[in-house]
Amino acid sequence: MKQEINISWHIENEDGAVKKSHCKELKDAVMRRINEMMAEGYREGELIENICMGDEDGEDGVEYHGWWSTKKETFVNDQLVML
Repeated sequence: MKQEINISWHIENEDGAVKKSHCKELKDAVMRRINEMMAEGYREGELIENICMGDEDGEDGVEYHGWWSTKKETFVNDQLVML
């Protein structure tokens, strides 16, 4: 069995990328949220995370918006099925 989790971000900064200093914190927060949602039975959902790692992030931090989805390959009656 194979399972994939796809995450896409909508980022509104000058270069359209997650700040390097935020990568680990954002990944950890997102994986916790995805695990919670999967435990509730969701296979996709919206992500909103706010990261504040220092003064350069401003008083309110940096807000990231995204979407996650998962697909799982499994066999049913000897046939490959995408769930």
